[in-house]
Amino acid sequence: MRLLPTVINWVCTALFLAAVCTPAFAQELTSDDKATEVDDGPTDPMTLLMDFELNERLVVEAAAKLKTTIQQVPAVITVITAKEIRDRGYRTLNDVLQTIPGYEGDRWEYFGWYKENLTRGNPRTALVLLNGINVVGPIRNTLDLERRLPLDIVKRIEITSGPGSVLWGSNALLGVINIITHDGRTQPGFHLRLGSGHGEGEQNAVRSHFSYGGSFADEFVHLYLSATWFSSRGPSLTIDHQKIFGALPEPAGDGVSIFQPGPATVQPKARDQILSFNAAFDVGPVSLVWFSGIDLIAREIGPGGSILSQDYRTEPDSRITDDRLITSTDDHFHSLLLRYNKRFLNQRFGVNAQANGVLWRSVQDPFGVFPRSDYLPFGATTILNAPNITRMGLNVDFDYQLPWNNHLLFGGEVFNDAIEDVSLTTFDPFNGPAAGPDSCFEALGFHYRPDLDSQRPCSVTETALKDLNRTIAAAYATNEWRYGRRLAVNAGVRGQFSTTYDPALLVSSGLVVQLSDNIFAKVTYGEGFRPPDFQSTTSSSGIASGISVKANNNLDVERSRAVEVELNARLFENQWPIKQWYIRADYSFSRLTGMITFPAGEYENSGGRNVHSVELLSKLAFYGDHELWTSYYFVDVVDSDTGRLRNIANHILNAGARLSFLDSHLQLSSVLTWRGSMEDLNRTPLLPWTGPPFALDNSNLVQVAATGIEVTEIPSAVLLRLGISGRKLFGRWDISAWVYNALNTQYSDADFFFDDRITSRPQPKPGMSFFVETGVQW
Repeated sequence: MRLLPTVINWVCTALFLAAVCTPAFAQELTSDDKATEVDDGPTDPMTLLMDFELNERLVVEAAAKLKTTIQQVPAVITVITAKEIRDRGYRTLNDVLQTIPGYEGDRWEYFGWYKENLTRGNPRTALVLLNGINVVGPIRNTLDLERRLPLDIVKRIEITSGPGSVLWGSNALLGVINIITHDGRTQPGFHLRLGSGHGEGEQNAVRSHFSYGGSFADEFVHLYLSATWFSSRGPSLTIDHQKIFGALPEPAGDGVSIFQPGPATVQPKARDQILSFNAAFDVGPVSLVWFSGIDLIAREIGPGGSILSQDYRTEPDSRITDDRLITSTDDHFHSLLLRYNKRFLNQRFGVNAQANGVLWRSVQDPFGVFPRSDYLPFGATTILNAPNITRMGLNVDFDYQLPWNNHLLFGGEVFNDAIEDVSLTTFDPFNGPAAGPDSCFEALGFHYRPDLDSQRPCSVTETALKDLNRTIAAAYATNEWRYGRRLAVNAGVRGQFSTTYDPALLVSSGLVVQLSDNIFAKVTYGEGFRPPDFQSTTSSSGIASGISVKANNNLDVERSRAVEVELNARLFENQWPIKQWYIRADYSFSRLTGMITFPAGEYENSGGRNVHSVELLSKLAFYGDHELWTSYYFVDVVDSDTGRLRNIANHILNAGARLSFLDSHLQLSSVLTWRGSMEDLNRTPLLPWTGPPFALDNSNLVQVAATGIEVTEIPSAVLLRLGISGRKLFGRWDISAWVYNALNTQYSDADFFFDDRITSRPQPKPGMSFFVETGVQW
């Protein structure tokens, strides 16, 4: 193992030198350089003309076949294609976002319970769309961005940095992520992929994917079907202190936390199972798109860092088995889209109408909180059941080519969000298998229910979130006026209305100037908003588990306003050995107001935040299908109540290289990520424990009072991904091998919300792993 760092250093050096030197000896442009693969669309989405949905909803692609370039659209945009997903070894949407300027992907909360991202330093501020459908869950204003959505089905991802609510509405506070999936035209034929891998970062992983795409009736009918299965035992994580007991979230009272000092490595025992299904059926102007994802996940670390499967009792009792203590999650996500799009009046007028529905279901049975100890003899667990979270909507969009180079877009939407029957079942931690009907503490609401859990028969079931139904409607209009090829002016307005919050009026504007044939400057102003999530407005307080936050029915929407300046250029086009160099630099200032926080355990609108962001992107493409790319992102966030945010990385740098040999049949790839340092608010265990005895010697246990808070510096981290791929071998066979976190960097995340009570220690992240995959198409 000592040879590994040396080998990796040599490999990285070789990749860099080969990327620089190989183009100098490249041959003249081959037929493969000129061709575009059928299933990938444009090979260079940053500059080529393309159907661009993000600027004009789906009207552009669906109706007009109007084309724009990423240089001309009045927004800061990054596009990732299916080819780039394969070439860079992306596994999840979080992997993608980690390399996008303006985003910090793969940020963990509650020790991996949620895997999310930060947009310009702020959590849950990006709208996520699946084929134009808002799939951000209304309970927490977020969406899991991990394995549930297999990237095999993705045609491209269009990512906006900056507010986008004038066109998109709710949740586009600081960004928009539009995931566009394949259809029968973009990935034709049969595709089969099988893979397996292992390592501390992902143990005993296996994966399979199958898809079929076809066109019929002279390209009038298109069909795409896919199924994906992924299973692993998850990462092996090392926590720095073993948390045995601690305070519950506010408004519950604060108190002592008990730790066994020293690191402990958690070896997962149960397998995760993730299933995904996708179908797209197109008949002329009508499309039907369906997606379903099912996650069966096991977690052995509690939300506060407890090792749930550990038994700290003086006399361990095997009657309480591990499977009734670790968290088992059964999450479902289903979406259905019916779309009609067509053009009229000699292609001057376009219509795009769509009806959509989304269903979320989440059952955590059990939901582990604390392990077994002499303080909690049978552990602290609950059952969280959210069986019915729905969104039903209708969108209509139009575009019309007006005289004098005006292009008008207008439309509206109406949708309904609803939650029903969200319950929390709490088990009595002091009564185990021997308890009878007379043993339950009825004064605390516990009743004898052995049918729920025979090992802990005393429990109480309560409403966790009150039933809620809200309707949201909106109308918008934008117009773009062009003065020749050199100048474009864009302005828009949106009115947003709801049954649960006050109306909101939003505006946007943009100016795009073509300074030369391949150099553009942009100045834009945009606004965004995010409605209060259901958790903040419908939570039930005073429940038996004590895990509750006081709701607030009078919350206002959160608002954002941003000014952005961008300069982008395409340089050295077709000047051998360089095929093209695309470079972009932008600066933004964003002002957020009415941010929803929960000091003292009650949700409220707090003060504002000022966000400064600098983003750079460079893509250097060479003849011979070689590429060098870099991205850099700086962000500084100052909150009017808490000061400068310290739990975010102020600097993130990415660099990648791809070398192609043997007519692009052999590829070597690398992605290097440097994430800057950050700070975490923690509680450090220092004082000897003086409470009841545990299985371990009392002298080994320590406690920390509610006032024992410290700021922990989390150092910067370097993550390296290395891959080798064989493409289209014998015309139809692919094989690839990737090493993730190849340097085996041991690093942690700070808490999302700079919290010291629940996440009272830094959150460990996965180590090194590898994955080998082979695929065939016919």
